Amino acid sequence: MMMNLLNVVLTAPAQTSAVTLTPYSSLIIGAILGLALACSIFIWVFNRRAQEWAHYYRTQKNPEHDRTK
Repeated sequence: MMMNLLNVVLTAPAQTSAVTLTPYSSLIIGAILGLALACSIFIWVFNRRAQEWAHYYRTQKNPEHDRTK
């Protein structure tokens, strides 16, 4: 019985991957990662510009808020 079970396990076909990778898979993954990086850089730059604009707006409207003086 044990030998029969071992024979079945050893001769069973290898399990194929649940995800089949096409030749374009790395290109698609790279495009997704590149888009995510571009979006994060855009958000970072936009956030810095918004903070600079908000500081400028606060100090021009209310000069007493200017902490640089």
